[in-house]
Amino acid sequence: MRKLALLLLTLFACVALAGRGQAQQLLPEANLSVRLPAAQWPALTREVVGDRILYYSKRQALADKANGPIIPNIAFTLEPVPTHVDLPTFSQALLEDLTNASASEPLRLMAEYRFGGADQLLPAPNMLGYKVSYLDKQSVSHIVYIVHLLHNGMGVQFIGDTTESVAGKVGPEMMQVIRSIRLIH
Repeated sequence: MRKLALLLLTLFACVALAGRGQAQQLLPEANLSVRLPAAQWPALTREVVGDRILYYSKRQALADKANGPIIPNIAFTLEPVPTHVDLPTFSQALLEDLTNASASEPLRLMAEYRFGGADQLLPAPNMLGYKVSYLDKQSVSHIVYIVHLLHNGMGVQFIGDTTESVAGKVGPEMMQVIRSIRLIH
């Protein structure tokens, strides 16, 4: 019953915020809110996949240097995490899963982010972040922003994926989303 009430609250809040032109989104299962860059990113779509909850948004398409359409996307994956699992353990397991699932080669680490770092990217101490790159099956280079956090008994993984050709435009938008993550207590 409590989960249904939270879901309804989320739906009403999203409709109310959308009516005022806001792009704030609630992820009630993890007690998080996030703000999407208004015009380019539609409201988050919610899906349940097994024991995980997926929230995602696909950006309006951009043309790359060859005038091909590129559709960057962001996603939040939420899953229950036992209380004995700490953030570094959770993060390492997810990075290993991503590395094993990457298309044609391992992920290449470009940067690590910690709360209080000079970049001021992560807004809370219970977050770890990474910037990685990989080549997809068509040998197109991708830039990916990843954030892991534990909150409200949930493990959360944020992934922002775009091609390198449009990362200069989309990367700042993805970092804006990361900086907007708020923990609701």
